[in-house]
Amino acid sequence: MYVLRTGVTWRDVPAETVGCSGVRAWRRLRDWTEAGVWPRPHAALLSELRRADL
Repeated sequence: MYVLRTGVTWRDVPAETVGCSGVRAWRRLRDWTEAGVWPRPHAALLSELRRADL
């Protein structure tokens, strides 16, 4: 979310903001995406946004 919200590159993400380097955060996202982790939380978030009428 930080990268999407601010428009910075993964490399420029401040470690103190996300708890690790931006490159490590990107690798984790990639690995979790490849492992199929994201569809369930993504669907839950979309459901919450719909309920909030956003």
